[in-house]
Amino acid sequence: MNRVYPMFVLLILLTTHSLGQSAGPSVVNSAGGQGESATMSIVWSVGEVVTETFQSEDRVLTQGVLQPEIIVTMVEDFAAGIRVDVFPNPTRDRLTVSVKDFGGEELQFSLFDVSGTIVKKGYINGETETFPVVELSPGMYFLRIISGAKEIKVFKVVKQ
Repeated sequence: MNRVYPMFVLLILLTTHSLGQSAGPSVVNSAGGQGESATMSIVWSVGEVVTETFQSEDRVLTQGVLQPEIIVTMVEDFAAGIRVDVFPNPTRDRLTVSVKDFGGEELQFSLFDVSGTIVKKGYINGETETFPVVELSPGMYFLRIISGAKEIKVFKVVKQ
């Protein structure tokens, strides 16, 4: 009994100070690489012939080794002097765009989902335009306001 107790204490002390190992996700490809410039980065692999993406109302599943990563770093205000407000945000059933000091120019809007697909577009007639969004799935969207070929402003909109 006298020898068992010190061995038991030693065993407990050794296991609490031992280091574990973990392995992250990895894959072995025949070839691949990556490249970066000031405005973008690209990653590629050889051997993945077909990829497919499945979408449901609230999920996106992409098959394959390389997975897309969407990171929004900045939503910029491009035109000074034009005041644009979007409300309510977050919204459930409708979205209102209010424009002030735009000089009567013809403005357009485009609503994008997070994958970059246009889900709704139209014109802003007058100072306010309200359009329904009840048919859209809950999630994050980007509302882009355009005057001709010039981007005025981009808003992040949350649909509940």
